Amino acid sequence: MRNVLVGLAVVGILVGLSATAALSYRSGKSGGEGDFAIYVAPATVVRTAPGDAVTIHTNVPLEGVTPGSVAVDVDGTPVTVTTVYADDRGQLVARVLADAVIEAATANTATITLTLAVGADTQSACDVVRVKG
Repeated sequence: MRNVLVGLAVVGILVGLSATAALSYRSGKSGGEGDFAIYVAPATVVRTAPGDAVTIHTNVPLEGVTPGSVAVDVDGTPVTVTTVYADDRGQLVARVLADAVIEAATANTATITLTLAVGADTQSACDVVRVKG
């Protein structure tokens, strides 16, 4: 009886881990437009709550990106990239200050564009976030 319970527990854990990995995949999100997928969080930047960061997730492996080539602009205005790192999948994530996004936004929406180089190839993608408050 004990072996059966241990077996069921192991199967339950494996199913749970598989479901978590499947649910954490970015399916159902916009993906932006451009040479690669881009996901911006938060989807709404609030003017009355500045101080946070805006995080830009991609499906580009960080190891293939030319160091120092990551750039971000908001509605055509360059903003400083504060951090570039790899997520748990090894894909590039960039952060900019929410204050910079708010300052550069020209309307109630802002187009955030991420540009990077992979070898000699320059690529870019963009996504739109709401700006309110």
